[in-house]
Amino acid sequence: MTHPIDTRILANGLTVEFFDLSNRYYGDYHRVCIEVRCRMLLQREHFPLAADPVRELERVRATLGDYVDFVRTIEKMGVAGGALEAVRSEMIDSFARSTFPYLEAPGIPARLVALEAAKKGGGRRLFVVPK
Repeated sequence: MTHPIDTRILANGLTVEFFDLSNRYYGDYHRVCIEVRCRMLLQREHFPLAADPVRELERVRATLGDYVDFVRTIEKMGVAGGALEAVRSEMIDSFARSTFPYLEAPGIPARLVALEAAKKGGGRRLFVVPK
C-alpha cells in the first residue's frame, strides 16, 4: 500500500488512515474503494481484568504480534470520473460520522484486541474483556 489519502486522530489517541484502492472498470466509470486502517500497539492497558496484565500481554503478543489492526473496506460502484474526489470525501466523512463514535468509546481498544485474538486463536477467547 502507498500513502494514506487521509489520516484522522481520534480523541482517544487512535490514528485512522484511509487508503485509496479505487479502479476504473468500464469507460469513465470507477469503483471507489477505500481501505480504512487503525493500527493499535498492544499494551497492558488492554487487559484490565487480567490477574497479571503484563503476562497476558506477552501471551497475546505471541499470537498477534505487537500490533492489532482494525481494517474495514468501504466501496461505491459506478462513479463517474468527474465525481471521484467528491465521492471519496463523502465516503470518508460518512465513515467518520458513523464509526468514529464507536472507536472513541471507552474500552474499545481492549475489545478490538479481544476480537482479533479470538479470530487468530481459533475462536478461543484469550482473555476477559470488560463490558
